[in-house]
Parts: sequence; structure tokens; C-alpha cells
Amino acid sequence: MGAKSAEKELGAFDCVHTEHGKAPSVGKLTVFKTSLVFKAEMFGFDSTTVSIKRRDLDSVDATSMLTLKMTYKETKQLDLQFTKSKLPYRCLVDGWKLKESDEGGAMGQFALNEKLNTKSVTTKDHGEGLDKYVNMAKEYANESYEDFNNKFKKVLHEASRLGAKIPPTPRLPTIDCEEVVSRCLFVKIHKAENLLSMDSDGASDPFVTITYRGLEATSSTKSHTLSPEWDEVFHFRTPPGKEELDEEDTVELVIYDRDFALNDFIGYTKLDLSGLRVNDAKPRHKREWKKLEVMPKGRKTDFFDINHMKEKLMFWEGERPITGQIEIETWVGNRHDQEFRVAGVPTLKTVDVEADKKIAHYVDPVTALLRVEVKRGRNILPLDSDGASDPYCEVALVDP
Repeated sequence: MGAKSAEKELGAFDCVHTEHGKAPSVGKLTVFKTSLVFKAEMFGFDSTTVSIKRRDLDSVDATSMLTLKMTYKETKQLDLQFTKSKLPYRCLVDGWKLKESDEGGAMGQFALNEKLNTKSVTTKDHGEGLDKYVNMAKEYANESYEDFNNKFKKVLHEASRLGAKIPPTPRLPTIDCEEVVSRCLFVKIHKAENLLSMDSDGASDPFVTITYRGLEATSSTKSHTLSPEWDEVFHFRTPPGKEELDEEDTVELVIYDRDFALNDFIGYTKLDLSGLRVNDAKPRHKREWKKLEVMPKGRKTDFFDINHMKEKLMFWEGERPITGQIEIETWVGNRHDQEFRVAGVPTLKTVDVEADKKIAHYVDPVTALLRVEVKRGRNILPLDSDGASDPYCEVALVDP
């Protein structure tokens, strides 16, 4: 860089370097008498530096008001973005005595290095035998393609200058990503009745687990009751790319009795959501009672007592038939639904190995909802005279 600083500087311009597959680099383009240098200026986090000698430059394209494209060494290209590309373009053309061409159309902002005209024509080595003709054909095809693109570009500019209307780009179907990502399946557990008594006092401590597409949510536990009332709602994200749910969209519910050592199975039921449309403007609520059944054969179990083994050991009457029913409400809405703010969030239970092969949509995280749940505290300082405290918690979102 010492040699560059001793050279006469023709101009310096703030710009952004863009390259396919890499993050943009903010920096400065400095034009010298015999070379130009782009150097990133990002507080040492980016060391991108590109240097082009005057003799290696092929062309400069400033037909875009914001982008300056420089081709060098025949195959390489440097793309820089400016607030106005005309200023660095004029600096290069005037300082390096480039020859302006009508390649850029009416704007006239396309220039060639004059030394290109003095380059001797070199014969490329295409190999021998059949490879020679294959390589020659490839080279001819590439040259023809580039020549067609240049001519077509020139025709479009000329037609635009004469007032002709260029055919518009075909309209492609669009997707509202925010709407797709916001869609949710809501499952509300209202209550249950006539459940099996699993404890020695003739009652149970029931809770419900809800499973949908590898996600699982758990309700609260209602103590000493056979007719619990939950009124709790949970939301699950609907599969992207689907307009209507099918046989794969099944919600499974299992009721357990909460015990200190081993939870007991009370009953099982499932909801078939086939045919439910996910893009209806007005959500359709479906509220129904479902009878509890035995656990289906082949379903993987977690922690409950299989086949009431504990019941058989504790009670003389042995295993009892499943009784009871549960009231459930389902609908498809979005995260703007009033229930979304109080809905329980499921956790991942089973990983979808085919997820990377399915359609996925993403949305600006600005539209996401931040959920903060304060559960408990410990080792709080005693601030009252009785050796205790009356604690509360304040939550605030701070904009950094």
C-alpha cells in the first residue's frame, strides 16, 4: 500500500462492494493514476480489498444510476454501489482517458479501455482431437450468447429512447409471508367429566397432554376432582404450504393422573382435522365432547402406567374400563387472535426429518411476538419486620 499512497490520487468515493454469496462490504473506492483500490472500512471486522491496474481494466458500465460495474482481466467483475454512479464513472473516464461507447444506450455511460484496441489477437489452445472441436464449439456458444445479450440490451435502450413500451415482466403469484407464518391451530380444553378415580381417596389429579405434528403441550393439574375444568387454550403452527388439513393433521389428547412417583393413565382421544381449511377469512370454531378410550396399540408411551399395572396391584377389583369424556374446541386463526396472547406454547417432542424438503416461509422478526413468562423466585431478601417480603416483578421491553 506504500506504493499506492505515493501515486497521484484522482478521486475517492464512499461505496458498498457487493458479491454473490457474500455479505456487502462498506468502504471506499480510491482512483489513482495507474490503478484503483477498493478497501472495506468496517472497524476492522472486514478486510476486503480489491485492486485493479489500469492496464487490466476492460470496461466500465454506469448505465445504472446506483451501480458501477468494472470488468477486468476479461472474466472478472467488480460491482460497487454509490449514491450516484456518474461521479466515479467520470473520474475514471477522464482520468484514464477511456473511450466512451454507445453500449450503454442513450445515457452513454459505458466506456472501454483504449488499450483493448491495441491488444494482439492470441490464438487459444483448444487441445487436440475431438476435444479441440468440443472446446471450440463451447467457446463459440459463449461468445454468441454474450453478443446476443449485448445487442438485445442495446435494442431495449434504443426502443425506450424512442418512446416504445417494453413488455412488462410477467406477473408471478405472490405469497403473504406474514399471513402464512401467522396461521395457528388453536386447541382449547374446556372440561372433563366422569373420569376414573385413580387415588385411594376416590378422586384424581388430572392433567392433559396435547400432541400435534411433533409438538406437545401440557395443561395444568386439577387436584382432587373427577370433573375438572381447565378452560386453557394452546396454539400450534399449521404446516406451511397447506390450504386444507388432511389425514396427517390429527390432534391426540391423553389424560393422566398426577402422582408423585408415577403418573396414571386415565383416558385417550383424538381429533381428525381432515378437510379443515386454514385460509378462511373467518375462523370456524368447532366445540365437541369426545369420549375417552384406551391407548391405541402401537402408540409410543412416555411415563404413564401401562395397562394400569399399578391399579392391578393396589385394587382387588383389577383393571377397570375407561370412562369419562372431555370437551374440546378447535379452530384455525392467526397470532392476531385474542386467544393467542394467553395461549400455551408447545414444545418440540418429535423432530421432523423431512422438514428441510418442505416449503418454508420467513417473515421480518419485527412482526414477531415476544413472550415473557415469570414463574417463580428464590432467595429473595427479607425486607419486612416479620422476616419476609411482599415481592412483585416488573417486565419492560428496552429499545437498545
